[in-house]
Amino acid sequence: MRIALFTDTFLPTVNGVARSLARFLDHAVGRGHEVGMVSTRVGAEPAPGAVFHHQVSGIPFLLYPELQAAGPLSRATKRQLEAFRPQVVWAVTEGLVGWQGRSWARRNGVPLVSSFCTDFPSYLADYGLKGSEGLLWFLLRTFHGPSCVVFCPSRATQEQLRERGFRNPLRLWTRGVDTDVFSPAFRDLELRRSLLGEAADDEGGMILLYVGRLAAEKRLDILLEAFRAIRQRWCSRVVLALAGDGPARPFLERMAGEGVVFLGYRRGEALSKVYASADLFVFPSDTETFGNVALEAMASGLPVVAPAKGGVQEIVIPHRTGVLVPPRDPAALAGAVLELLNAPAERARLAEGARRLAGERSWETILDRFLQDLSRVALHPSGPQVQAEGTIHNRSRRATFPWPVRHGGAVERPLS
Repeated sequence: MRIALFTDTFLPTVNGVARSLARFLDHAVGRGHEVGMVSTRVGAEPAPGAVFHHQVSGIPFLLYPELQAAGPLSRATKRQLEAFRPQVVWAVTEGLVGWQGRSWARRNGVPLVSSFCTDFPSYLADYGLKGSEGLLWFLLRTFHGPSCVVFCPSRATQEQLRERGFRNPLRLWTRGVDTDVFSPAFRDLELRRSLLGEAADDEGGMILLYVGRLAAEKRLDILLEAFRAIRQRWCSRVVLALAGDGPARPFLERMAGEGVVFLGYRRGEALSKVYASADLFVFPSDTETFGNVALEAMASGLPVVAPAKGGVQEIVIPHRTGVLVPPRDPAALAGAVLELLNAPAERARLAEGARRLAGERSWETILDRFLQDLSRVALHPSGPQVQAEGTIHNRSRRATFPWPVRHGGAVERPLS
């Protein structure tokens, strides 16, 4: 296939969407597909393997500076797209670049798919915009309305979109993990000593880890409050390492007490070592559509403690890979962590279950399935519109959708 991607985020920006998209690009090119990309200007180098990679200039969003408000497509970009003749356009994100991809596909009669990767409506209250949630959902339904398929990272997100009135067929584009990159084999005793400090001499010294963006929607204030209670019980024998960066870091540094270490962004083998050198992954965010970092932690041999909300529930399975707690409850979070800290045999059992589940989440299997879904869309005539009953309509003909559907969306078969 010839696939045109439009995305408002890509490497070297550090987030789950950018990293998953880079993995897709590498896999698709390796399978013999041609991929062209339009993104915001995030780096000087073009996307590896892409037939073309046009970067649109933009300015950072005030409340979310890692995303940019992009300008219009240049004439050169439009000429490149026309010469490329994509068989399917994928609007990866709902920012301005995604909107331009949506518009270009409709104007040129190319089948369109889109993806819902980030639960932005849930972020609004954290940025003082709670009253705008209804408007944002309206805009999101409008954005995804013309798509043949909307891809979701989890079944929880599929259900959320159905409840919010999305009429498109909804398919899984879930996430995988590379168990060669994230593995207990990267455990680094020197790194453990540097993080634990004086507690490194105590065989009972423990490292709690969070990896991700330092932002209000990640509920790190809940984690720090819980850690204070944990520290009261375990004193200097436990530390909390935060790997990542973001706009909330100054606030969190002021809030943090003894035993909290800010590591900044870690990449490549340095990130693998951070995961493998910890003892427990604590993930307080209740706005996740999947939770890539939780899966990376599991592949590294860490049990996960996380809220019982959102897509993370599909990989953090009680009594198998970790513990689920009520969202935004510091006492419950602290209690679950303390229980595991005091139960080494249970931690070891959950760690083994976490590694086993991560081993089942092969990127190769997941992305091959995703490419099959894209190829089904590419086979349809130009300018499709999906109706509630799951039938594609356009100006000249009516074609039955190529997978089972029901009123309100596609029937989804879970990926084991």
